[in-house]
Amino acid sequence: MTATELLTVPGNLDALDDIATYVLNAATQAGLDRKSAYRLRLAVDEIATNIVTHGYEETGQEGPIWVQATLLPQMLTIVLEDEAPEYDPLNTPTPDDLDAPIEDRQIGGLGVYLTLRGVDEFHYERAGARNRNVFTMRRGTRDVPAEVSPAGLTLLVYSPNPAAVGSLTTTLRGLGYSVEVVTSPEAAQQMIAGGEANALLISDSTPVHDVKTLLAMSAEQEVGKRPALLAYTQHLVQPERLKTLLDLGIPDYLSLPLDPVLVRARIAAAVELRRLNDHSEGARKDAEWLLIERDVQIGRDIQLSFLPQTLPQPPGWELAAYFRPAREVAGDFYDAFELTNGRRLGFVIADVCDKGVGAALFMALFKTLIRWGAQQNVNLGWLDTASTSVTQNREWLKSSPEARRQSLPSIGTGSLLNAIAGTNRYIVENHGMTGYFATVFFGILDPQNGNLIYINAGHNPPFILRANGDQELLKPTGPAVGMLLDGVFNIQQAKLMPGDTLFAYTDGVTDAKDIHGQFFSMHHLTELMHKPPSSANGAVNRVRDQLLEHIGAAAQFDDITMICVRRDQGTPL
Repeated sequence: MTATELLTVPGNLDALDDIATYVLNAATQAGLDRKSAYRLRLAVDEIATNIVTHGYEETGQEGPIWVQATLLPQMLTIVLEDEAPEYDPLNTPTPDDLDAPIEDRQIGGLGVYLTLRGVDEFHYERAGARNRNVFTMRRGTRDVPAEVSPAGLTLLVYSPNPAAVGSLTTTLRGLGYSVEVVTSPEAAQQMIAGGEANALLISDSTPVHDVKTLLAMSAEQEVGKRPALLAYTQHLVQPERLKTLLDLGIPDYLSLPLDPVLVRARIAAAVELRRLNDHSEGARKDAEWLLIERDVQIGRDIQLSFLPQTLPQPPGWELAAYFRPAREVAGDFYDAFELTNGRRLGFVIADVCDKGVGAALFMALFKTLIRWGAQQNVNLGWLDTASTSVTQNREWLKSSPEARRQSLPSIGTGSLLNAIAGTNRYIVENHGMTGYFATVFFGILDPQNGNLIYINAGHNPPFILRANGDQELLKPTGPAVGMLLDGVFNIQQAKLMPGDTLFAYTDGVTDAKDIHGQFFSMHHLTELMHKPPSSANGAVNRVRDQLLEHIGAAAQFDDITMICVRRDQGTPL
C-alpha cells in the first residue's frame, strides 16, 4: 500500500501527455486491466483538458495542475487539483441526445458524461481556492495485507456537506473501513447511541454548536462504547478552523494529502487512545466505587454499633428483635435499656423517613437524642410548656373511664417526655430544613407489675397479643418526631398480663411486596399472630420466616425492623 509521487505540471495543453503517462503508470502499479486503465486515463484527460481550456486559458489565468495517485488495498484514486475558478463537473447537464446520430448531436457535455460513466466513483470538492476532482477505480481485495486490514471498524464521518469529504470517504473505504456519512446531529445520534461507530471523524466545516453536540453525545455513552475522535480538514490555508476543533477536545486530525499509511496509523492511534482512556476511566470509577463501598461498609459497621448487641431480659420477661436494612445502611432502629436503676425498662422502635445514607445519619442522631433524653432523671426546664406537661397528660387521661381509674406513674413520665418532646424540638429547630423526621414508638415498662406507659409518635400501631388470643392496638398519641415544633405528644397507658406479648414493627414489614407487587399487609401480620406465641423469639421468627417467603425473589424496598416484649405465663401479678 503506497502513494505515488505528486506530479506538478503547468496548466497548459502540453502537460496533458505527462498527466496521461502518470495515470497509466499508476494504473499499471495498481494492477488494473487494460480496459480499466484506458477508461481512467480518458476520464482524467477530459477533466484536465477542461481545466486548461475553460479554467485557465478562457479566463486569461495561469496556474499549475497537481496530480496525486494513491494505491489503496481495494482501489486506486487519482486526485486532480487546480487553482482555476470554481467548476463542478457534476453540475454539467447530461446530454439528452445520446441515441441520435453523431452529426445530429449538440456539442458539449459528452466528455464529462463519459468521465462519470468511465470510472467507478467520481467526487468533486472545492478545497479553499482549489478545485479537487477525485477519480476512483476498484482494485479488488487480493492485495490487502492481513496485518493492515481494518476489517470490522466502522467510521462515522460528519460533515454538513457530504461532497466536501469525498476524498476522505473514498480513502477510508479503499482502506477497507466501513464508512457512514451523516450531515446532522440527529442522524449521528442513532449510531453513536447504539455504540456502532468505532471512530467519529468531524469535518472542520462543521458549525461549532454541532461539534459540541456531537462531543456531548459521545461523552454520554457508557465506557467502552464511546467512539474515538478525529477532526478532518481540507482547509490547511485556514488553520483556525482546525484549531477550534482541537480546542474543543478532539485529540487528532486527518488532513490532505491523505497518505494511506498515515491515515491508518492515526485512526488506529485514536481508537487505541479511546480504549486506554476508557480503561483508565473504568479503573478510576472502580477505585472510586471501592472507596465508596469501603465508606459505606464503615458506615454500616458504625450504624450496627448503635443497635444494642444484647437486649435486657428482666426476670419473668423476654425481649427479641430483628433488623434487616434494604440497603447497606438504614433509617430504622430499635433500642432497649434499663432506667431508674433497673426499676423501669425502656424500649424504642423507630423509622426515619427515606432510606440510605441520609436516613442512616439521622437514625444515629434520633437514637442518641432519645436515649439521652430518657436517661435524664429530672424534668428539663424547657419542657415546662402547656403542650407537653405532665399535668396536661393527666388531664388528657381523664377522657375515658379506664383512664380515670388510673393515674400516670410517678416514675417514667419525665423520661418519656424528655426523650420524645426534647428530640422533636431539637430536630425541628436545628435540622428542620432537611425534611427528615421519624415515626417513633417509645414504651417504658414496669417489670414488677407489667404497667406500660408509651408515646406513639406517628408510628405503625404495635399490638398486644393477649394470652387468650385477643389483640389490642396501641394507636398514635402524637405526630412524627421532627415535623412540628409545637407538636403535642400525649402519654397513654397499657398493662401486660402474664402470657401477653407486645409486638412492634416498622412499615417495611407490612409494605413488603412479592414479585407480583402484593403487600404483606397488616391483615396478614395480625393473622400470623392469631395464635399467641410461646416466646418473644418465636414471635419474631414466625413473622420473619413468613415475610422472607413472601418477598422471595422480589427486591426489598424498605428497611425491616421488629421488636417483641413478652411476659412469661407464670409471672405473678
